[in-house]
Amino acid sequence: MPVITKSEARKKGIPLSTLQTIQVPKDTFTLKQAREWLKKNGYAYHYHRLTSNYRRFMQTPDIKDASYYAKTLPNGIILTFQKY
Repeated sequence: MPVITKSEARKKGIPLSTLQTIQVPKDTFTLKQAREWLKKNGYAYHYHRLTSNYRRFMQTPDIKDASYYAKTLPNGIILTFQKY
């Protein structure tokens, strides 16, 4: 997963607080269903990688030394935000 510095993030115009990744539970959503949900809700759905329990869809690059917090939606999807 690409990691950029804070100065690179500023140059790219990435807001100080932004949605970094969306984790979709593999046991609830197929890849097709996950992409449909993301597309319907206006999120990026092209960059995808698997972890043991989730399909992770990157929204913005990881920013070195950023802090992270997450919000879990009722359908089990986790939105992970970063602040630098």
